[in-house]
Amino acid sequence: MKNSSAVRAKFRRIDSDVAFQDFNFCGPTDGRLISLRELGTWAFEARRGDVVAARQFANSMNWTMRQTALKAYHRTHRLQIVSYADWFLSKAAMFVRILLDSDPGTPYSDRPMKGMFRVPDYSDAASLEADHPLFALKPEHDDLYDWHGLVRAISEHPEDRDAALLAWLKRPRQTLSARKEFPATARRNNLIRQAYADDLSGRQICEILDRNEIPTTKPMQQAGVFRWTVAWNDPDFNGNVRTIFSKATAA
Repeated sequence: MKNSSAVRAKFRRIDSDVAFQDFNFCGPTDGRLISLRELGTWAFEARRGDVVAARQFANSMNWTMRQTALKAYHRTHRLQIVSYADWFLSKAAMFVRILLDSDPGTPYSDRPMKGMFRVPDYSDAASLEADHPLFALKPEHDDLYDWHGLVRAISEHPEDRDAALLAWLKRPRQTLSARKEFPATARRNNLIRQAYADDLSGRQICEILDRNEIPTTKPMQQAGVFRWTVAWNDPDFNGNVRTIFSKATAA
């Protein structure tokens, strides 16, 4: 990576912003914010084998790494201080450093905070340099990365979490979803899968698709149906919507 010192300074500036640290979502971006403390607790419990905590942490990655989260951040703070690439990579580094935290006794967020996000009790591996392979992730693939797989890889290998991270990064088939889908379809299907994992109803899933401006299918649009909630309520298209949901979760 060119000019790594400048890139490192940029990440340090963003990471030290408390508003940035606490601006995370575990569901749709009009829901409640998830604080850094909550993320730290989930990661701590995930490393102890709590699958629910691991899922919550991964869900937060799924929702927070998206452009919609950055747009919500800009609306809330009225500041255009970061590009999406900065947001994506800085959030990726933030989540990964939490997962790499080596302290076995106390969630790092419960320790005295020193120097904002970076704390002395982090393992060396958690101090990510700007040329770390993590920063080779592509923001344009934000909907395709298997964050649940990343969380499992790191939390299930407490003996060497950094090696688990590097292994995940070096295996494209594990890093990106193995499903062969066009990007637009993958984005829609990932939203559906995530909503199913959260036990949301069909109508709630349609509301999420509408909020994320996911277009309806061409047959729906030809019939003048441009919103998923309208399709859900339409007896002519409700079955089609259910079929799309079933195919997405079965893929």
